[in-house]
This record gives sequence, C-alpha cells and structure tokens, in this order.
Amino acid sequence: MLTYKKSISIIVGSLLLFFLAACGNGSNEEKQTQENSESEESTQVETFEHAAGETEIEGVPEKVVVLAEPLLDHTLALGVTPVGSAAHQDGFVSYLEDKAEDVEVIGGTNEPNLESITELSPDLILGFGGQHDEAYDQLQAIAPTVLVDPSQTFQENLKFISSILDKEEAADEFLAEYNEKADQVEASLEESVGDETVAFIRIREKEVRVYGGTRNAGSILYDDLGLTPAEIVPLDKWAEAVSIEALPEADPDHIFLLVDENAEDKYEEIQQYSIFQELTAVQEDQVYSVGFSPWVSGYAPLGNMEAIEIVDEHLND
Repeated sequence: MLTYKKSISIIVGSLLLFFLAACGNGSNEEKQTQENSESEESTQVETFEHAAGETEIEGVPEKVVVLAEPLLDHTLALGVTPVGSAAHQDGFVSYLEDKAEDVEVIGGTNEPNLESITELSPDLILGFGGQHDEAYDQLQAIAPTVLVDPSQTFQENLKFISSILDKEEAADEFLAEYNEKADQVEASLEESVGDETVAFIRIREKEVRVYGGTRNAGSILYDDLGLTPAEIVPLDKWAEAVSIEALPEADPDHIFLLVDENAEDKYEEIQQYSIFQELTAVQEDQVYSVGFSPWVSGYAPLGNMEAIEIVDEHLND
C-alpha cells in the first residue's frame, strides 16, 4: 500500500516528466520554425532594377560569371571569386592575375562565349549596359543576368553589386579602406607636390589624348587625390584629343604618360620636338610612364586602389 509521501513523490515526478517533455517539444517546434524561416530567407526571390530592365534572383548567387574585367575587379573586391570572366587576349590585367587564378576565361570582353558560360552553370551573370545589350536575351536564357550601369561611379556600382551578392558589409569595409588610403596619400601630396599641376597624357597611334576629370585616370588624380589639373585638362570630359603644340601653353609640372604598344614610334618622334623637350615635366624628369591597366582598362575598386599606390610611389618618392 502506497504511503502519502510516496504518492506525492510519484505525482511530482510525473508532473516533472510532463513539463520536461512539453519543453522539449516546444524547443523542437521552435527550432523547426527557425529552420523553416532560414530556408525561406535563403530562397527569397528579389527583383533588381538595372540598365536592361528588371531581373529576379532567387537567394544569394554562388556561381557568378562576369563579362568584363572591371566587374571581375568589383566581385573580387567583395571577396567573391567568379567561376568565369571575360578577359583580354593576353589574359587578365596584371593587377588581377594573382587574385583570379581560379577564374575560367569565357571569351573576350566584347565577345563572351555563350557555350563556355552555359557549361559553367552560373546562377548570376553580370555585364555592362551598352556593352552587352545585344546578347542580353541570350544571356538571360542561361541564367539571371544583370547589366550594370557603366556611367555610375565604382563606389555606386560596388554597393549595387554587393546588394545582389549579400556583401554589403564587405563593400562598406572596402570603401572605408579606400577612402582612408586616398586621404593619407592626398595629405602627403599636399606636402610633396602642393599646387604643382598634373596631366595624364596618352600617346595613341593617330592622336595624343589628355584625360579629363569625369572618369578613370582623371577622377583618381583630381577627385580622389585632390591634385591640381593642368590647364589643358578637360575636367568636364572623360578625355580629349589635343595637339602637341598645345602642351607648352599648359606646361604641366607632372605628366603621367601612357604610350600604346602601336604608338611607340610616334612617341619617339614626339620626343625629338623641341616644344616637348622644353616642357617643365620633361626638364625636371617628372614624366612617369604607366601602363594601360589600371588607369584606362576599367573604373573599379581594386584598380583605383592600385592607381593611388602608383601615384604615391611617383610623387612621394
């Protein structure tokens, strides 16, 4: 026969077991609800407006193909390595080679190989508006395709791409690092260069071009680093063809000089001109030879960072 104390113990034990079981079921249900919620978030469909219209993307893309090296630059800056990228004939530009070792080349920038792209089974294709408009429908048939607006700053495009790849934090970190670097170099240039004028000149086979202030080289030199443009620099344009005879009037104190491979003979000829030899930058040995990349090959985060370091090396030597 059960005593009163034993009866109470049995009842209390039973209630305790029931309570623990209920808590366990509640915990499992809560865990299942959380897992279902996370699953729904990972497969959420989001619509992105871009240069060619609107594209729906499900979840966060993991296999990305880019159709131009500046876009390869943007994704690498975000810590995302595409499975495929367009490249120049000789491969990726020098400052991206090491970072893009595992990236498959899928044709040229203006002629992406659709078959190669298909074989990579991407879940996102990134191209440029204007440059890849004609192939857009074919690309969209392979995978969701977004055409980035090339008229935007690299900062704007980095933020846009980061929103697609769920890398907003990485974008913020890179831009903070970039701004800090630019500010440091600008401060040092105020000491070493001051108000001395700067021009970025490109010798082409059939023309001499001065880069302005709206994009690429000029934007880095005059906006990001606060250098003083020579009078010949068209600040409201990307670039402008000029005559050699116009250089002495502007007479830049410093010249960043890009000579195209097929224009080396033309540059040899220009060097013989007395008006070129008498330029301040030439007289003071302040003509700095630079390559096509990163100055002209794109307008992208890693490239611009590389360009800032090049300016720092030349003007703060």
